[in-house]
Amino acid sequence: VAELSVRLPIDQDRMFLFGVSAETTYLGKFLNQSAPRWRGAILLNPSGLLELSGTSTFQPMPKILISAGELEGREKELKEFQQKMLNSGVLVDLAIAPGEKHHLIGNLAQRQRTRAMIDFIFGD
Repeated sequence: VAELSVRLPIDQDRMFLFGVSAETTYLGKFLNQSAPRWRGAILLNPSGLLELSGTSTFQPMPKILISAGELEGREKELKEFQQKMLNSGVLVDLAIAPGEKHHLIGNLAQRQRTRAMIDFIFGD
C-alpha cells in the first residue's frame, strides 16, 4: 500500500478493506497487523469476527461495518461483538437484512446493504 501511494494519488486516510464470507477471516488477520493504516473495514456475511489483539489502544482504529442476513441467526453474536469492540474503542455498524440468509437475494436487502455501505464510507 505504501508503495502504491507513492506512485498513485491515493488518499490513505480514505482507504477501506473489504471482505466477503470466508475472505473475512484473512481480512481480520491483515487488519490486526495494520489497523491504523485503514479508515475502515467492510465485512459482508463474515465467517469469522475480527480479533484486534495485536493493536495498541493508543493507535487510531478503523471503523467496521458488518452486514449479514437475519436468517443466519447471528444477530445476537454480532451485537455482542459490537459491544465488545465499542468497549475497546472501535466503532462497529451492523446492517442485518431481514428475511435473508448468507447470500442476500432480495432487491430490498441489496438496496439496504448498498445504502449501509454508502453511509458507512461517505457518512462522516
